[in-house]
Amino acid sequence: MTRRAWRSVSYTALGVLLLALLFQAVFPAEMLGRQVARKLEAATSGEWRLELGRVRLFRFSGIAAHDLKLAHYRGSERDMELPIRRLRGRIRLLPLLSLRKVVVGDVELGEGTLTYRVDVGSRDLRAEIVLHDLDLRALAAVTRLAGLPLEGYVSGSIRLRTPAQLARSSGEIVLALQGASVGPGAIQGFPIPRTALGNLSLTLKARDGELRVEQFHQEGGDVRAKIEGAARLRTKLPASSYEMCIRFRAERDYLRTYPRVATALQLARMQLRRDRAGFFHVPVAGRFKGAHRRGRGLCNGQRDHELL
Repeated sequence: MTRRAWRSVSYTALGVLLLALLFQAVFPAEMLGRQVARKLEAATSGEWRLELGRVRLFRFSGIAAHDLKLAHYRGSERDMELPIRRLRGRIRLLPLLSLRKVVVGDVELGEGTLTYRVDVGSRDLRAEIVLHDLDLRALAAVTRLAGLPLEGYVSGSIRLRTPAQLARSSGEIVLALQGASVGPGAIQGFPIPRTALGNLSLTLKARDGELRVEQFHQEGGDVRAKIEGAARLRTKLPASSYEMCIRFRAERDYLRTYPRVATALQLARMQLRRDRAGFFHVPVAGRFKGAHRRGRGLCNGQRDHELL
């Protein structure tokens, strides 16, 4: 290559670099971040609000925000606040040539991370989310909504394909919770001590709008549990319905350590049925918008002669 050609290439590269730096300097990243926050608030009728910290351009086609707060409101009162260390997202440029929007990014919550990829086509939406050692203590504001503090580290993946109608969704959710525990706290005024749940794994599979518990496994813990059931997804998610059974049994050493829990379980036998293996059965059904107990029977149509 001649010296003149080298000079042309150098000037072109320098021009592109200066143009990129100029674009980064003038790109309204903060304004775009505020627009996303407004859309979230409008879509949830003001129940969820995103408070932004520092916002900057990320790889020329996205934004990165640091020190955010996701807050939930009941009326004018804030009842939950989730701090987010970092949130990044960008649009991949090449898929735009085929009229597809692909958004990728990650979220840092405490010491754990969540990476995501959302592919929006003309006929469907595909989402992939991967969780890496999310510490439930970093989500304490969210877990408090369950009524008791939760501890443990969550890893896993969520892969879903959603056509124009949510009721035809398909995919798989695989989650693992290491070192899980619940409590201390209280349920309806009754104190619950810190209770180890061991290591849990859960697999859900969705096909044609039905989300079913495919596998649930537990290793260790003060309380043994079994979960089965399914949900039928509707176009309007709050209208989706579910039917499931939760079985649980407290270990003897745990009951000896906490006699008040043993007394409470004796009283629970007036409301719940128990099988020969000592598991209490809690069949529940309802819609996503509100749950309710469904009778006092055993799961899977087990008969009275199988009761203790």
